Amino acid sequence: MRTITLLAAWVLAGATLSALAQTDPKRCSAQEPSFCLNGVSNAVTGLDSLRVALPSGQGQRAEEEERMRGKRAQSRRIVVVAAEKVAGLGAPDPWAVWLGYSHSKYDSSVQVAPYDADLDSYRIGVDRFFDGKYLLGLAVLYEKLDTDTQYNGGGQDVDGTTVAPYFSWLINDRFSLDVNAGYGWLDASQNRIDPASVPGAPFILKSSYDARRKLAARR
Repeated sequence: MRTITLLAAWVLAGATLSALAQTDPKRCSAQEPSFCLNGVSNAVTGLDSLRVALPSGQGQRAEEEERMRGKRAQSRRIVVVAAEKVAGLGAPDPWAVWLGYSHSKYDSSVQVAPYDADLDSYRIGVDRFFDGKYLLGLAVLYEKLDTDTQYNGGGQDVDGTTVAPYFSWLINDRFSLDVNAGYGWLDASQNRIDPASVPGAPFILKSSYDARRKLAARR
């Protein structure tokens, strides 16, 4: 009986180790497709993609808004490269046009599902001051996301456009009310290795989908 118990334990341990090995993302490759996870990319990357990609800025040219934008920048995501330019349409004209660009790079170190991503965001907007304390504007944002998901030997590409109106009320030098909203259209495509494929010549599973994004914020 003891021999049978030990044999069963040995078989169970071997099966457990085999199951763990089958989920080792470091070994996922075209040569060893059986080690790739059988899961889609956005199941893991979706939350971070949304957190990083959401528009969080708007064009302002008044000194009061410039100071507030500096405060907001402290709570923004990590941006590797960022640039923004504001141009008025003439000295007496209350309208202003602004352009912006940012590059975000982020990754996940979760052992079972590591991935890394690069996001390029382009922004253009126009806004106007009313009575020196009310700002009303409209921004258009274009984003391109490239994600490499090592755990399934694939990745995900997303292209999106968002239209975002915004409003600011400069109450005084210390306080303001900022409101913005947005609606976005996104096209995503992803691919991954089929774990049941033949080593060396794996079958690549592909899919694509459209998505819509709604957002609103007040501070």
